[in-house]
Amino acid sequence: MVITPNALFQADCIDLMQRLDAESIDLVYLDPPLSSRSNIRQSVSTGNEDDSDYQQLQFISRVCQQAHRVLKPTGVLFFQAQPLSAFSIRLILNQVFGEAHFRDEIVWKYHQGPHSRTRRSGTQHDAILHYSKSNKSTDNAIFRALNRDERRRFTKSDTRGPFALADLTASVVQPNLQFEWNGITPAEGRSWRFGLGTLQQLEQDGRIYQSGKERVPRLKVFLNENEGVEVGTIWTDIPRLSPASKENTQYPTQKPLGVLERLLYKGSNEGEVVLDPFCGSGTTVVAAERHQRRWIACDTSKEAIEITTQRLIREFGHTQPMKFSVGDADSLSPIPVKRAEFKRVAVRIDDFVSMGQIEFILDHEVPFEETRHFEFKEIKSPTGAVSSIVNTSDEYAVSFLNSEGGRILWGIRDRDRIVVGVRLSYQDRDKVRRDVSAKLNQIEPRVDPSRYRVEIHEVHDEHGQKVPDLCVVEMIVPASHSAEPYYTSGGDAWVKVDGNKQKLKGIALTDFIRQRLARRSGRKRNP
Repeated sequence: MVITPNALFQADCIDLMQRLDAESIDLVYLDPPLSSRSNIRQSVSTGNEDDSDYQQLQFISRVCQQAHRVLKPTGVLFFQAQPLSAFSIRLILNQVFGEAHFRDEIVWKYHQGPHSRTRRSGTQHDAILHYSKSNKSTDNAIFRALNRDERRRFTKSDTRGPFALADLTASVVQPNLQFEWNGITPAEGRSWRFGLGTLQQLEQDGRIYQSGKERVPRLKVFLNENEGVEVGTIWTDIPRLSPASKENTQYPTQKPLGVLERLLYKGSNEGEVVLDPFCGSGTTVVAAERHQRRWIACDTSKEAIEITTQRLIREFGHTQPMKFSVGDADSLSPIPVKRAEFKRVAVRIDDFVSMGQIEFILDHEVPFEETRHFEFKEIKSPTGAVSSIVNTSDEYAVSFLNSEGGRILWGIRDRDRIVVGVRLSYQDRDKVRRDVSAKLNQIEPRVDPSRYRVEIHEVHDEHGQKVPDLCVVEMIVPASHSAEPYYTSGGDAWVKVDGNKQKLKGIALTDFIRQRLARRSGRKRNP
C-alpha cells in the first residue's frame, strides 16, 4: 500500500513522511509554525538543551532529513523562515543536504512602507532557503510582468505593435564583430552584438530601426514578445495579504498564492509531485492545482485541514473534475514505515564541538557564519599575533557581555569565513591563554573567570594533516543578565552588532544604561 498524490492528511508530518517512498517527491516546501522564532537564534548560542526552541530545532532536523530522503535526485527544497531563525535553519540544511547544494536565498520583502510600522517584530521580510538534492535539480527561470514605468520604454509602434529600441553594439572589442554593415562600423572600443548573417536576417524580418537623423541602426524589441523581467532573489512585488483580500482565509500564517506559485514554478514542472508537511491554510495545495502539479499535504490542525478542503472545493469543485482524498493518522497506520535512520544534526555551534564535527581546514570555509553571536578575525601580522589577540580580547568580551554572549574566533577571515589560521608556537599558545585571562579579569564589574573559555584548535590541510604551529583561537563569552553595563579596564563600553562591535559613548551609553535599569526594575516587579 502506498500514498498516492492529491492526498490531504490530518496527521503528524513525520508519521506521513516516513511512509512515503524514497525518491518519490519533486519539491518539498517547509514553513513550520515555529512557536518562538525570536528566540531561535538565542538558543543557538546559549546551548540550553531544555529550551523549547532547541527541541523544536531538533524536530526540524528530523523533518529535513526525511525531506532529503523522499526527494528525487532532481528534487528541490524551499524552507521559508523569518530572518531570526534563518541562521539556525541553514545550519541544519547545510548538514543534511550539503553546503554545496545550497542554491540561493530568496528574500520576500512583504512590507514596503516605513520601518516604524514593523519595528515591534523587527522584520520586514521572510527568507526562503533553496536547496537541491543534487547538481541536476530543476531551476526554472521566473519572470514577472513589466510594471507601468518599464512599459513606458515602448514608445514606438509598427504593424506588430509597440516596441522599444535596443543597442545593436556592445562595449567589447571583438575583431570578428567590428565589420562594416549598411555603411556603419561600430565606434572605437565597441563591436556588433551579432554576426553579419544574424544582422541581415533581423533586417529582413523588419526588426531593425534606423531613423533619418541618426543612421546608427537599432534593434526593435516588441512588447508582445517580451517575457517580462526575471525576478531574481529579491521579491518586492508581492505584498502581504490584506484583511480585505478575497484570498485571505484568516489563517494566522497564511502566505500569498503569488509566493507559492513562483516557488512551484521555479522548482518543479507540470505533472510532478509537491509535498507540504505543514500545509496550514492550503496555499501550496491550491498553487499546485492551479499549475497542474500533483500534491501531498498534511497538518496536525483540524482547522487547517477544514480550511484547505473548503478552499479546494470552492476554487476547483465547479470548474474541473478535481479529486482528492482526506485522511487522518488512523488511515496512515496500515501503510508500512520506510526504514530510515536519523543522524544527530547540530542545531547550535556548541553541537559541532560536542559531536566532533568542527574541523578547521586551511583555505576552506567554516560551516557557520558571522552573526551577532559570532565574530571572525584575521591576524595579518605574523609576528604580533599574541599581542593582537590579547589587546582586543577585553573589547570583544565586553561587547558580548553587554549583548547576548557569544564567541570570537581568531584565524578566520571575516569577509568570506575562510580558515587562514594564526601562527603560534607552543609557548605563544600558553602566553595567549595566560594573558587573555589576565586581561579579562580587569573587566568591570567582575565576572567569574571560570565562565570564560579560551580554546585553541588545530588547523589541518585538505588531506587531514595537521599544519605545524597553525591554529584557530576561540574565546567563548557567557551571556550576562546583569542590569549594569560592562567596561574594559580603560573604561570603554562596547556592544555586539551583526558582524561587528560598536563602542558606546555619550547619548548611546546613557540610553543603554536606561534600558538595562528598566529591565532590572521590570524583573523586580515580575519575579
